[in-house]
Amino acid sequence: MPLPSEVFRRRLREVRQIRGWTQQELATELDKAGVKLGEFAIARLESGKRRGVTLDEVIAVAAVLGVSPLHMLVPLDDSRVHLAPLLPAIRAVDVRAWLRGQRPLRQADERVFYTQTPDSEADWFPLVPGPWRFRRRKEFEAGREKWERPVLSEASYPLRRTPADLDAEDIPVRRPNTEEQDAGEDHENA
Repeated sequence: MPLPSEVFRRRLREVRQIRGWTQQELATELDKAGVKLGEFAIARLESGKRRGVTLDEVIAVAAVLGVSPLHMLVPLDDSRVHLAPLLPAIRAVDVRAWLRGQRPLRQADERVFYTQTPDSEADWFPLVPGPWRFRRRKEFEAGREKWERPVLSEASYPLRRTPADLDAEDIPVRRPNTEEQDAGEDHENA
């Protein structure tokens, strides 16, 4: 199961050939777009001899070739993809939905994922499962204010489950005011 960089390498060659371009022609078009990725670099990318490709290069290549970066990074079939070497492989259809911002990769990420959706893209929210379902945009916008802040707060400062998880900064300390302190000292001296 390939990593996105391996899919990109394969798709680069496929789409370039569909366009009928040589590696030099692609390099020329990239140069016109302000990206210095010469014929030699393209040949090395396609052959797998150049391992690294930057995000800027992926976006530029996709733009010049006239395809979505999504379809340069994820196979067009429904095979599986590794998003990182040690993460489990995920079906390509699920990766495409994640990259489109339609649904999170894992159920546990659902709340934070949906809070990061711009209001202007919330039209598809009725399609998602669970408490995120809204029938109308106004319901989403009205409800978002109620759930967004607690969700983000909880994500930033998750609830501690056991005393062992507490840091010294998390333990509430009640400091006596000066009157209580004076009364305590007088009681000890008596």
